[in-house]
Amino acid sequence: MVSQSDANKMDLSNVAMVMAPNLFFALSKASSKLSLDDVCQAARSSHLTKLLIKYHNLLWTIPGEMVNQVRYLYEAEMGAKKAKNIKEVKKMLGRRSKSNPVIVREDSCNIIRVRAPLFMRVSMAVGLSENITAGDIVTKFQKKSSLNEDAIRRRTSQNLTGFIVPTTPDELDSPHETQEKVDEQFLHEVGGNIGERCLHPETQLMAVHRANPTAHWVIKPRNCPDLS
Repeated sequence: MVSQSDANKMDLSNVAMVMAPNLFFALSKASSKLSLDDVCQAARSSHLTKLLIKYHNLLWTIPGEMVNQVRYLYEAEMGAKKAKNIKEVKKMLGRRSKSNPVIVREDSCNIIRVRAPLFMRVSMAVGLSENITAGDIVTKFQKKSSLNEDAIRRRTSQNLTGFIVPTTPDELDSPHETQEKVDEQFLHEVGGNIGERCLHPETQLMAVHRANPTAHWVIKPRNCPDLS
């Protein structure tokens, strides 16, 4: 609506003024007359609504410090579960290093395996660079493969709704909207030192890979159930 303000006269300030009363309710008073406090409250709520609209893309962005804290807590929890077997693991690794030392190629550390269960090509190895982003990975995958309609229909039969293409236009009020949900694919970081999170397209993937080298990488729609 705001982008069409030249035609509809509804710029950001006007939209915020209309939406603010629905988000911030004024305290009921016995008197029906507006006071100076009421006017100031309306101005503050309108300004706050304007900020919410203007910076809506940043509202659900999780700070890196918080993600690192989640990783730390997850590693601590996983470490506590494996504490009983730590001696056996050390012994096994010690025997392995003596009998069959592991040689790691430097270039192999920058290669990840990306899965995309809803595509014709369900897996692909991708080499990482310092500037590659999560959106670049998705774009590269989409250029080399396309959505697998049979796989999508199978997911429909499993009642994984909310992102699956409807089999008939009558199944949903807005099938085009659901199609957009399927077309909007995102790279997800799964496992390792975090449960699962959807990566923003501009996320620097090399940094995430260094922070969570044992993670799995899956391309799927946002809020999509597990497709394993």
